[in-house]
Amino acid sequence: MVAEKDPAKRRLKGSKLFILVLLLLLTACGGRVYHDFRAIGECEWGRSDTLLFEYDGSFAADEVVGYMLTLEARTVASYPYKNLAVRVECVDAVNRELVAADTLYCEVYDNDGRRQGASAGLFYQVSSAPAFVGKGDSDSLLIKVVHIMECSLLQGVSDVGVRLVTSSARGQRQS
Repeated sequence: MVAEKDPAKRRLKGSKLFILVLLLLLTACGGRVYHDFRAIGECEWGRSDTLLFEYDGSFAADEVVGYMLTLEARTVASYPYKNLAVRVECVDAVNRELVAADTLYCEVYDNDGRRQGASAGLFYQVSSAPAFVGKGDSDSLLIKVVHIMECSLLQGVSDVGVRLVTSSARGQRQS
């Protein structure tokens, strides 16, 4: 005799599938216009090593008033600090005027010492909270990223990335 499946378990499984599909759809419908990473040589990032990202403005629309910028970092399991602190400067790529500057933090370990972020083998990927970057005159941005940790040679960071998502909401906090 074949046992009938518990209806509550089937509903739970269906709910999980629905949430997964919904999250995938929401991610696909977002206004992401730029997402790129830079590798850190030998997982050693010097304080004077500026990472440069260039967004050419090719996806900017008239209704966009700015972007939500998120910093992402991949760290090795032995990364020794609780957080990663970076200074981000966004410069209009055409007229070289500063559009925004902010300090962003990625939480690597929570207060209980648990690792944060997603794991892929030896690396963990963490993200900062988004910061608003106003649109410059040309829509093209040069994004400069440097670490501002206490040590001058930061070890344990393998890659650093920048994600830009369009924002049409006015009144956002300017970085």
